[in-house]
Amino acid sequence: MSFRARFTEGFASSFKPRGNPAGSSIAFPGGNGLQLAPALAGGYTASTLYTPGAQNTPGQNTFTETGFYNPNFTTTNGLNVAGLATQGTRLVVKLSNIPLLGGTGTGSVLYAGIFEAAYNGTAFTGSVATGGASRVVLISGADANGAGGTAATGSTVGNVANLSQVAVGTGGTATLVYEVVTADPNVIESVDIPFFVAFPSQGAPLTTPTAPAMTGELGPFYTPTPTVINASSTLPVPRFVDSPLPPQAPFVINPCRTNLLFPYVTNQAGFDTGMAIANTSLSDPAFATVGLTGACTLNFFANQPGGTPAPTKQTTARQLAPGETVTYTLNFGSPSAYGLTPVAGFQGYIIAQCDFQYAHGFAFITDGPIGTARVAEGYLALVMDSPVGSRTGYTSEVLAH
Repeated sequence: MSFRARFTEGFASSFKPRGNPAGSSIAFPGGNGLQLAPALAGGYTASTLYTPGAQNTPGQNTFTETGFYNPNFTTTNGLNVAGLATQGTRLVVKLSNIPLLGGTGTGSVLYAGIFEAAYNGTAFTGSVATGGASRVVLISGADANGAGGTAATGSTVGNVANLSQVAVGTGGTATLVYEVVTADPNVIESVDIPFFVAFPSQGAPLTTPTAPAMTGELGPFYTPTPTVINASSTLPVPRFVDSPLPPQAPFVINPCRTNLLFPYVTNQAGFDTGMAIANTSLSDPAFATVGLTGACTLNFFANQPGGTPAPTKQTTARQLAPGETVTYTLNFGSPSAYGLTPVAGFQGYIIAQCDFQYAHGFAFITDGPIGTARVAEGYLALVMDSPVGSRTGYTSEVLAH
């Protein structure tokens, strides 16, 4: 699964690199500065030295975060760093409620591109292969405010290059910081950050849909205080008020569930209905299915004049393993291991919700025991999961454990 975080300039030239590397070098207070080029040829270099060169023409717009700067100024009163930016424009992605579907906090894995990726409107056309083509780079080791750090290094996962695994914290939270290293000051630009999510084939089953929240802002970011809003020789330049955009859900994970409709069941007028639900996800070499385990819940529905009210829903006492079948009759219930109780006198329909793919059901209505019954009829339960957006809101065709 993949999604993107898109940052778009509010006006041309709002994305700015730190400055132009040329001329004499100076050490920036606090160290760990980033040596940035207007265009990256062969990658991105982290350095404790910054070489901005002279930007000492009053009124000249250099389209960098470093504005007027004269390298000939002395250290008197800090003039040697006057006008010098700590970093280029930083774009911060904040994620929360990232689902850890393995049940131990390590089930799902989130990857982020260390560079931007081309996006054609519906899908990524490939992650940027070299830093020379990207306007941003992922920063590793930034602090909680998005300051400091060095350029991240990536690896190839599957067939996608330049990815970095995202460290997910308590509560499914993560913060990623990207720095602008080159931009066109004459064009309103957009940057697409690629994200990829890998899920285990089987983890702790979901019972309700879950969706992470994603927001973005400029960084480094701080809560306004006199220390932050006043001039400072130690805090980063530029810095911003912590004011993220409204969060959005980049994707939704629905429970891996099959919904089966038994449209008519009865235990009235001498009739009884038997049901069988099979977990057919047992690995099959012909279809390469993946074995899944989960419980089944029977939901009873009835609205008939003079009829018995629908009983409370029931859930199997244990999960069904791949290849297992549970049986149930309205008059006698299920075998004791499954814990489903009788609902004598009920007539209506049942929706069985099973927490695994490839559930299938069969019902059999008879007016007496096998061998003495005069009337008998059987039918297959209807699978209700296609298309998505039906009355159940779920689909069993997307594996999301």
